[in-house]
Amino acid sequence: MPSVWNAFDTGRVAPVATASTRALLELLGWRGQIFISSALPARTGRSERLADLADATGARAYLCGTGGMTYLDHAPSPSWA
Repeated sequence: MPSVWNAFDTGRVAPVATASTRALLELLGWRGQIFISSALPARTGRSERLADLADATGARAYLCGTGGMTYLDHAPSPSWA
């Protein structure tokens, strides 16, 4: 795992976000599984993509603020929604 500092050399945000998140989780002792959304099968619409990613990762719930309720379509939600 590259260090957070070295990730800045890429000039891209994603490597910095990934490295810093992994470093924080390691410091917290978290041992869960990390998924990269681009590696999972998902449709392109934002609501459909969210539902597909939730299904692919075995999510049992999705929490969002009130703003999320205004732009997400509830129809493509997984069966637990």
